[in-house]
Amino acid sequence: VESKATASRGARGRSPASQVAPAVTVPAAEQRARIEYVPLPELKRALRKRPDRIIVGEVRGVEAVDLLDAWGTGHSGLTTVHASTPETTLTRLEACVRGVSPSHPQPLPLDVARPLIASNVHLIVCLARTPAGRQVSAVARVHGVSGENYTIERITG
Repeated sequence: VESKATASRGARGRSPASQVAPAVTVPAAEQRARIEYVPLPELKRALRKRPDRIIVGEVRGVEAVDLLDAWGTGHSGLTTVHASTPETTLTRLEACVRGVSPSHPQPLPLDVARPLIASNVHLIVCLARTPAGRQVSAVARVHGVSGENYTIERITG
């Protein structure tokens, strides 16, 4: 089951093809062997072109910090996170942003991570595999964080 977390800030029109950052493909064998995140300069180069959206195929680790920081600068976007409910999506993002890497040598404290996530993730759409294909199993709006808990509104599911 996948969940998509997306910021919904509205688009300013379509981006010309020249503003699309190149994708980086890593062979499957290297993906399994790699355990630490190395920041990609493509994200910084893409931000300089003032994109309307930042779309990341999947977030699995501390790269979530860079993505949330980019979304926090006014760029909307979306990504996928493997989780089965809106609540577990937020918990999974917390785990990702609390990881360490050469570019993020200290774990992000929860009192910093939760407001960062809550202010940049506005909508969560959960998909479930069914015999008929993938279908929406839940939709939730993230309103913020209160103490140790996220304030979310279940729209469906």
